[in-house]
Parts: sequence; C-alpha cells; structure tokens
Amino acid sequence: MDSQLVKSNNRMDYINRLIDDFKAWFEGETYTDALLVASAPNPMYIGSWKSWDSWSIVKLIRHGENPNRVIDLFEEWVDKTVFIGDGFPRLWINLGPGALSAFLGAKPILMEDTVWFDGGFDWSYLDKLEAKPKGDYWELTDRLTIEACRRGRGKFIVGITDIGGPTDVAGMLRGVERLFIDSFRNRSKVVKLLDIVVDAWLEVYNRHSKMILSNLSVMSCWMNILYPGLGYPIQCDLSVYMSPTLFEDLAFKPLARLCERLEYPVYHLDGLGEIQHINRICSLPGLKAIQWTPGAGKPDVDDPCWFHLYDKILEAGLNLVLLGVKPSNIVKLSKRFSKGRILIHTEFDDLNKAEDTARSLGYRDVLSFTIKY
Repeated sequence: MDSQLVKSNNRMDYINRLIDDFKAWFEGETYTDALLVASAPNPMYIGSWKSWDSWSIVKLIRHGENPNRVIDLFEEWVDKTVFIGDGFPRLWINLGPGALSAFLGAKPILMEDTVWFDGGFDWSYLDKLEAKPKGDYWELTDRLTIEACRRGRGKFIVGITDIGGPTDVAGMLRGVERLFIDSFRNRSKVVKLLDIVVDAWLEVYNRHSKMILSNLSVMSCWMNILYPGLGYPIQCDLSVYMSPTLFEDLAFKPLARLCERLEYPVYHLDGLGEIQHINRICSLPGLKAIQWTPGAGKPDVDDPCWFHLYDKILEAGLNLVLLGVKPSNIVKLSKRFSKGRILIHTEFDDLNKAEDTARSLGYRDVLSFTIKY
C-alpha cells in the first residue's frame, strides 16, 4: 500500500462518527454486520508494537514512579497504533477491580498485574460507614482522572475506574463468607450495607462521569465500549455462589438501582456459574447489552459452544459484547447472528488484514479516530 498514515487535522470528525455509530449500535441500528472495536500496529512500528498494558498505573506505583507518567506512556503507544472500524484510544484509570472498597476503607494490595483489597471489617466499623469516598486511594484515583481528562481532550477517551459490583464490594468490605452468613443471620445489616455501597458507588460515578463527559461528551470503561452518555458495565461476580433466591435478595436490587441511573448499562456475565441467573439479569430495567466472559480454562468467546447463550441474549432484545475474538473468526461470527447486534473487540497484528476485515463487515471508513490516509 503506497499511501501513508498521517495524523488527522480534525479529530472531532472521528469522534462524531464514533458517537453516531455507538448510538446506532445501542439501538440495534448499525449499518455494519457488527460493531468492530479494534486496533493494529502502525506499519512503521511492526517490530516494536505491543498491546497496551492496562496495569501500567499500578506498575508505576509499585516501582516508585509518578503514576501521572502513564499518560506519557499511553500517548507514545497511541502514536504507534492504528484504530480500526470503531476502535478508539482509551486510557482507563485502572487501579484494580472493585476500587470502591478501598475508597470505603479496605487496604489495596498492589500486585504486578492485579490489585487485591483487604477488608474483612467487623460490624462495629461497617455500622458507622458513610457513603462517602475518601482516603489516599480515592484521592489518587481522582487526581489521575482529572489529569487524564485535562491532557486527553481531543486526543483520547478517558475510561472511568473499575468501581466494582455493589455486592462484590460489600463482600470485600465484610469478607465473602461472613457476608453470606450474615445474609441469613443479620439480613437487615447486609441490606443497609448494600444501600451504603450503592450510594457511594453513585458518588464516585457521578463525579467522574461528569468530569469525563465534559471533555468530549463520551466516556468509556474497562470494557472497550464508547458510551455516548451515562454508561457503565454492571456486575455481580459473587452470583456464582448464589441461588436464584439469594441473587434476588443480595444482587438484583443494587443492580437495578445502578440501571436506573445509567443510560447505557451493560452486564458483565463472568463464568458458567452466573448463567443460572440469565433470565433475571435480562429483566434488569433499561439493560442494553450483556458481555460474556467464559472464564479460565473454558473455550474462547468465539467457540460455537456458546452460541446458544448468545441466541438467548439476542432473543431477549439485548445486544452482545464479545472481547478478544480471534481476528480469523470475526466475519463468520458476525454472519451467524443478527446484523448489527454484536460488538466485537480484538487486536490485529497486520494492518492490511484489519482493513480487509472491516470492509467485509461493511465499513465504509475502515480507519478510526486519530489517523487517516
């Protein structure tokens, strides 16, 4: 290919196109067979290009470096990257899954590729808990979000931190086993704790979503979705241990409260143990889509063994999000299901293959956001 990749002089053209495409996808009205959120190495950097390390902030902190440096590193990565279809540069403020627990008192334990949160509080602490994020970890998250919004204006999309599922956060604060025991012995205390966690969740979300949306009228998260308004992935990982009755008592109401606040709620369905709750999950008010993660040791998301689950989700009127689809399976996967109802995220190792795939899905403009021919 003789043409050369150059920086766009008007990034807002790309942003406006992304807004239109994602709005259309959420309404099931895309003109392409699937929404493709993808990236590939710029040909100039084939030998040195690597996927963006989403744990860069945590690694900088562990190594005693200024976490604000993550923005420099991210901009360097963007310069080496081509975004395909509806792909976009997204700097997610990743400080661990369920960071809200740290904002409410749990101790963050930073590992190389994850963060654990050590809570296990007695009711003497939890009974006095206020729905107010505070502490060093909250201040760090807040500062990073402010700085990313300031420097990312017109250059990249900021992804809100992983706040966590309300019931999962309550489990971190109390301890999972004790939370389940208390749900039978001290139900009123558990219900009150869940209400406080949801209130605190909304405090964090309202502050940071307003901050991010004021930049470009869009926001993102860990799930590689661009939200043209108030969006977020909701979840309850602890539901793998719950009966349908317990799910109703401990998970559904907090999740429903989040859905009532969000314009674009997407459910993160994680593992075989959560499928038992699929009918109730599909009934969450205003839910737009479900993202499926099979779990460690299970077939990949593009394996036909999951197609019956995808059919069920789509038949319920919800869209489907699949992360990490193998590039070679994208086109045939998109042809198998309803036109325009699936969001596929992937990374290509070859730009020409990426462009060909985007064209096969029906994209008129195969390149996205920061670059053009």
